[in-house]
Amino acid sequence: MLARAERRFRGEVAAGRLRLVEGSLTDLPFGDDALDGAITTNTVYFVPDLGGAFAELARVLRPTGRVVVGIGDPEAMAKLPMTPYGFTLRPVDDVIATLEQAGLKLAEHRKLGAHPGQFHLLVASPQS
Repeated sequence: MLARAERRFRGEVAAGRLRLVEGSLTDLPFGDDALDGAITTNTVYFVPDLGGAFAELARVLRPTGRVVVGIGDPEAMAKLPMTPYGFTLRPVDDVIATLEQAGLKLAEHRKLGAHPGQFHLLVASPQS
């Protein structure tokens, strides 16, 4: 994915507007208060220590920063053929509680789509 992103955003990287790095969500390669924002989509299923990952995001976000966590509805995801293979499905309320326990305050919970099983966007910021 890094190579793909480097090709896709070649101009932004060359201009210094974008820096792409590889790292673990539980051990991010950034200093404290280093980022204005972070987006993670469809990754919470594969992180055993979700609280640790969210605490790490809280650590690297500036006080005015935002993190967006995108997740599928767990009931809808449970019906998909691939989810028995390595996915950990979590209720949305549990993900929100884990965000808050890790030092992030939920600012917005947006549901995309008007159907059951819609996608969820959770927007959070560091607790002050």
